[in-house]
Amino acid sequence: MPKSKFMKLFSRCLMRNLPDPGLNGKLIAQEMDMSRMHLHRHLKRYYGQPAGQIITLTRVKIAQKLFLNKPLTVKEVSKKVGFKDPSYFSRVFRNVTDLSPSEFIQIRSENNEGKIT
Repeated sequence: MPKSKFMKLFSRCLMRNLPDPGLNGKLIAQEMDMSRMHLHRHLKRYYGQPAGQIITLTRVKIAQKLFLNKPLTVKEVSKKVGFKDPSYFSRVFRNVTDLSPSEFIQIRSENNEGKIT
């Protein structure tokens, strides 16, 4: 499969299933009709990261956009991006961004920075 086709298909599968707390590489591989190891090799080659890490980073990036663009609570955002437990979501968010969700919202609103690219 060509790189561009793979990346588009992977991105579509990822975004479509992002709210599912059980989302993992195995589920994406099934949806893309390939083995988990084949998916893993493609992800390492094209993204340099395994599926779990890409899923987590994507969830945090989408959460940042939701916090900036909508007045949602941490619980609401965590559910929208596929975390069952808001406390776990907050720990993951902090590990990725070095800020808690509340700190992120406060700093961004104080700096009046509207968009994440």
